[in-house]
Amino acid sequence: MEKLFSRFRFVAETYLNLVRGLIDGSERFDRIIADRKVENRNRFIKNLGKLCDNVADQCGVVDEVIAARVVGQTSSSPGSETLEKAFTALHKTYLKLAFKTHIADDLVQVCDEYATKATQADGNRISDEEFLAEVWMTPAEYLSAYAELKNRTADLARPKKKWSKPTCGWSSQLPKNTPIAGSLFSI
Repeated sequence: MEKLFSRFRFVAETYLNLVRGLIDGSERFDRIIADRKVENRNRFIKNLGKLCDNVADQCGVVDEVIAARVVGQTSSSPGSETLEKAFTALHKTYLKLAFKTHIADDLVQVCDEYATKATQADGNRISDEEFLAEVWMTPAEYLSAYAELKNRTADLARPKKKWSKPTCGWSSQLPKNTPIAGSLFSI
């Protein structure tokens, strides 16, 4: 799912705003960053500036390639290799940011809003060039990527297989209706 997020302009802006909030103290670390992925909180905060600059630089590269694409070059131009490298670099940087999963859930809701924008009637819809500048994709490309994102989120939302009764070596030696003090399960 993160790899798809690296292809959306609005995700980069959202991530930059969250990182800037962490740096200036307006966002709480424990609300946004998964502690289990960060070894040293102080070092992580110190490196956020570099990560923020990296995201901004890669966004600039993608913006340049997209602007050239709007001017008239096709997606098979030499810029598409540069574009893929920039998307890969963004993806790697996003992974380093170690955001909690609820941030991705919030981004899926933002993706829903952009899908609505992409499917609006021609009179109400923004131009393809404006959409391309906001999202880094045409409405048709975005709807295809959005469908893939929805499929992936549906796969993640499927319930996992339920566990059967836990079995422990010592519990199997007890009579069937014997309560186990302090246990989380009963036999």
